[in-house]
Amino acid sequence: MDLKKLDYITAPEEWIEDILEKSSKTSPSKAFWRKYGSIAAMIGFFLLCSTSVTVAAMKSTAFQTWLENIFGSGNVKEVVLTTPTALPTADVKARDNTVPFQENTMVAGEKESFVCEYHFVGDEEQIDQVYTVVSDGLKKMTPSTFEGEYNGTKFGFQYVISGNEIYAFNYTGGMSEVFFYYDKDTVYGARTDGDKKEYLLKINLSENTVEKISNDHMLCNFVMSPSGTKLLCNHRGDAYWSVFDVKTHTEKKIDTALVNGYARTSDIEFLDEDHILTYGESVFMGEDENYETYCINLDTLKIEKKYNGTGEIDMKWDYRYDKKTKTLKFLDLVNGTSATIPDVSTTGQIVAAKGDYVIFGDIDMEDDTFYLVNLSKKSWKKIDIPKEFRKNMEMHIVNTQKKILVTNSKKAYLVDVSSL
Repeated sequence: MDLKKLDYITAPEEWIEDILEKSSKTSPSKAFWRKYGSIAAMIGFFLLCSTSVTVAAMKSTAFQTWLENIFGSGNVKEVVLTTPTALPTADVKARDNTVPFQENTMVAGEKESFVCEYHFVGDEEQIDQVYTVVSDGLKKMTPSTFEGEYNGTKFGFQYVISGNEIYAFNYTGGMSEVFFYYDKDTVYGARTDGDKKEYLLKINLSENTVEKISNDHMLCNFVMSPSGTKLLCNHRGDAYWSVFDVKTHTEKKIDTALVNGYARTSDIEFLDEDHILTYGESVFMGEDENYETYCINLDTLKIEKKYNGTGEIDMKWDYRYDKKTKTLKFLDLVNGTSATIPDVSTTGQIVAAKGDYVIFGDIDMEDDTFYLVNLSKKSWKKIDIPKEFRKNMEMHIVNTQKKILVTNSKKAYLVDVSSL
């Protein structure tokens, strides 16, 4: 969860305290990137080279040999980067669906990974270049431009498309958001008028048509379902959530007994197109207070299931470390299954999570072992980081490509982890 992005409402103190307590356990630690190096250097290497990135057949280094010993020589590819020194790094600042790595570079995207260079004009963020992660590095994308008109006012945005995902940016004319799902040239977005009215639009990019599909009171934070048929809408000022069907253009209010009106977008995860997971009520087990997780059916607007505990990863997965047996167990709250990693010598924490993959380890121990875990396959890879590599080593999960980007500040590698 994002501790810095509290919605612009006044929430009850006890609710915020509950959220902060949960968030402190679930947020990947920024200290990991400060200790092992932020991945700004790696991204800087990619972006400062030409838009064409090649894979080298060069003499192995000790760092490459170490990677090959862990992942297999056929799965490690060095990326040739002919560039001067990397761009300066900056502290990681959390954003919805974006993770900035330095002052002018960030990674965005819901399912895909888009690497963006940007600058500010006043308070407005302007995207300059967009790249997508491909098998051998980064591919520069050529943005398209949409210009439309509604109610006598022109608006527009630039965009790139990868798979079924659109990434839109550089909005004009009151356009505030284009949701990620792309379906046969049709996308959905939100636009604000000068009189503080906000409404949803259906946009056909090829036919250049615009259709208003909601009322004027959609001043909301939004979460789109995986296949783009539903929008969860957080009506911030009125402290409630609703579900909007983008096909029928109908909206249903969700009772606050199901989803707390002060819940943030990071407190809700889509389990599938018709079900969400969110925090339920607190329950006592003896003297210990714990929270339930609700599975809510968005068609019936009823609690379909209740699970004991809360998931640390995507509201679905929890993890527990047993000091006595030195085992680390990942538990799927929804399916009731688990995966146990033996001989784990550290309590640790979730360092990074993206899609099916999780990096787990204890960032406070210099001789620590990390684990790359595939939650869907319930498999893992043990990563013992030699002391000489720890200071400058950087990793980034690219879930859609089933790869990780690894660099030691001098060379960068793409590691195929699809077999994990």
